[in-house]
Amino acid sequence: MNTDFDDEIKEKIAVERTIIPERINDKIQDTLQNLTVKKKQTNKKILVASSLVAMSFLCFILSNNYSLAQSIPFVASIQKYFSLSDNYEKVAEKSSATQISNGVKVEITRTIFDGYQLLVAYKVNSSKAFQEKPSILPNNAIIKANGSETNITSDTEYGQFIDNQKKTYTGVAVFSLNKGSFESINSENINNDQYYYDEKALQGQQIDIANLPDKFDLEFDINQLGREEEKIEGKWSFKLPIESEKAKGNVKEVVVDADFSKIGPDIAVEKAVVTPIRIYLQSTASDKDSFLDYLIKDDKGETKKWLGGSVAGHYIGKERSISNFENNNTAVNSISIIPYRLNKSYKMEGVTLNKIGSTKLPIDNNKILTITNVVEKEGKTYFYYQSDYPLSDYLPFTLKDSEGKEYIRNLEESKELQQDKESVLVFDGILLDKNLTVYNPNTYYYDYELTVNLK
Repeated sequence: MNTDFDDEIKEKIAVERTIIPERINDKIQDTLQNLTVKKKQTNKKILVASSLVAMSFLCFILSNNYSLAQSIPFVASIQKYFSLSDNYEKVAEKSSATQISNGVKVEITRTIFDGYQLLVAYKVNSSKAFQEKPSILPNNAIIKANGSETNITSDTEYGQFIDNQKKTYTGVAVFSLNKGSFESINSENINNDQYYYDEKALQGQQIDIANLPDKFDLEFDINQLGREEEKIEGKWSFKLPIESEKAKGNVKEVVVDADFSKIGPDIAVEKAVVTPIRIYLQSTASDKDSFLDYLIKDDKGETKKWLGGSVAGHYIGKERSISNFENNNTAVNSISIIPYRLNKSYKMEGVTLNKIGSTKLPIDNNKILTITNVVEKEGKTYFYYQSDYPLSDYLPFTLKDSEGKEYIRNLEESKELQQDKESVLVFDGILLDKNLTVYNPNTYYYDYELTVNLK
């Protein structure tokens, strides 16, 4: 079989931007274009006591409600969305930078910097209800350090309303700061677009904790809140001082120097960086290679969730990537690294989906992924799956019906469910009335598994 992905499927991949920065998304798109066959609101009742003491206590709680809310750095769902354990406090700093424009207040409440990722937590408040999420869109973001000035862009943003009136919104914007983010690239001979394609970019695409500036500033403007027709225009400008002391004291770099050139040219893992909130892998590969990344399994047997990554360089056919993984267990002594590739064509035959009972999909020699259950509800189809081996949860399998149409999971809904450690893919539409074949789009190099000691 030699069938290209349906145009709708390719378009869906192209707009997935939640955890996939632009350069990584470009590589995925290139691969997929060639892929073949493929609260409960707890009702609170206040009982009025006749006791003066009880009434005084109630008044105290009500009057301090705002202060109590201020002491909570993150809404739990936002913390879970970004896969942050409570260890984020080790590299966090409180902030109270505030700007007001057109009656809307934007406050930076906290910054988290682990030596590579900089998370900016914020709150937006208005006396009037927002018609849509007033997410911030930082413009003209600049890093200023040691006399140098570098333009950067945010990777992603996510937030939620924290009141039923939709007057208060809290969110987090994420910036990835590699070595090059602290080196001036704004000269007559180079611009930001060219920066991704030269030797300077290849060298700059590294995590270099030891040489971080002790202090630097993040400056950015916000000209609008929200993305849709109901966006709010204004002018909110921020200059945030960031310190690296906590990152330097809580981060460990481990030199790996693992050569995987038998898989493909220039493929190697250079280092692992372990922070209170992330595990990063810094690696190289040929820029003509298909999308290649890594799985991580810790010494407790838990597969670490892949959260995205970035790639730059493309110098003399070589590029450097930084892959991001959750770190929710500081007691980890070692990790196992397994390369895998999202293929340009399926390497294995598909298997017929069993609508009743389990479906076993080969993913490598003598290794399988098992779809344990399929459920239709609310216009969607949920595929529950498991394996005894580490898998790519980004795209573990795809579907194809008897008429040749291919189906790919709904990334956002699948991701939200996987945050609860439940392996499930959500597909739009009711699919069990079709004859479906399941395909594995990945090649896993389990034989190349490498263990890295973190202690």
